[in-house]
Amino acid sequence: MVNKSYEQAQQTGLYEKPASLRGKYDNVRRFWEDEITCLFLKPHLEDIRKHAESAERGVRILDLGCGSGDGYELLTSAADRKAASSEQDNRLLPDNSIETYLGIDINPGLLEQGRAVFRKNERVQFQEGSFSEGLPLAEGEKPFDLYLSTYGTFSHCTDKESIKLLADIADHANQGAIVVSDWLGWQAYEWQNLWTETLAEDQVMQYIISYLTDPEEKENTEFDPFELRLMNKNTIQAIVNNAAQQSNNNLKLLSTFDRSVFIGRHMETGDYYPKPQPIRWVMNSLLEQGLRTDLKRAFIKYEPRQGFQAANSYFEQLVRCWNSLVQYVSEIMAGNNVFPPAGPPALQRAAGTMQQLVRATAILDLEDVRANIIEPQLAYQLRGLEAELQKGEGRAHGIVAIMQVV
Repeated sequence: MVNKSYEQAQQTGLYEKPASLRGKYDNVRRFWEDEITCLFLKPHLEDIRKHAESAERGVRILDLGCGSGDGYELLTSAADRKAASSEQDNRLLPDNSIETYLGIDINPGLLEQGRAVFRKNERVQFQEGSFSEGLPLAEGEKPFDLYLSTYGTFSHCTDKESIKLLADIADHANQGAIVVSDWLGWQAYEWQNLWTETLAEDQVMQYIISYLTDPEEKENTEFDPFELRLMNKNTIQAIVNNAAQQSNNNLKLLSTFDRSVFIGRHMETGDYYPKPQPIRWVMNSLLEQGLRTDLKRAFIKYEPRQGFQAANSYFEQLVRCWNSLVQYVSEIMAGNNVFPPAGPPALQRAAGTMQQLVRATAILDLEDVRANIIEPQLAYQLRGLEAELQKGEGRAHGIVAIMQVV
């Protein structure tokens, strides 16, 4: 059954592409969240492409919960950092390297949007289907190289459903195939009120898509809540182990990573945490061309929750690094002679990069160096802090698991 919340969100018009300061495809989604996902997937994408090339064919991709084809755009945008600057196309998976992209989703409206977007791309196909009872593929469908789900797709499933789906994937895939599954994290700061010391089986939250509604309209809008499973690394490992036992092939958990630690959608709604802070909007502003941002709004005010020492310790370290970098950039932009902040190597590298950038851009004859170069780079360096300091334990909006059929 199609969830009414997604139809309601689509009707706002903020599911359209592209967006900037607000909307499903805002700057943070495109230049932060998607980029972090690509960062952790890149080694596997390179292996997948090389394996397909050795078999003299293109890469085959299955996107579960595809929406309007978000996975295709995500994967074909992943850049190869080893590529020379002289290369015209530095993508790990350019369009001509893909044989088939099959997107499956339960929402017909999003599928129609996807068909319209990719109407001239014969490699891209869409299929309506639910995976609550297993992998919804036609008999005889060839194995895929990558089985992908993004942005909390697996949180729609119960543990039993996730186990069945992953077992079906392992049986359908060839050895070496990569499986990417995405859940909501159990101890995200944006729903601190829901934290628990341990995760019960099938522990869920009542999720509402309220973040696309204008604040002045929110009080007069009735949202349709739905259940989403909360996960951490241990519960993911248990599901992978159970799926491997039910499958004829083995499934191995390679890694997990946390995505959207302080910039998740509900950081500023106050729906699950009583003291919201519009950090996502501020990061959207930093990434917006031609718009200067009040950096005083970029500081995070973390309030620990008593009884959760491990979570508090992690968040407090990340906040110290985050705020130290924002303060340092504010000072050097003002021309003040200050020492770089002390801290872990990730912070030192970020501070060094920003120091060199501010000095170098002082000689550029551009309309607004701060808005168009310095502020976006500050956002990228904050993104780097998140990527390097996260622990893949489920302390972010999303926790992503990368698995392999072996």
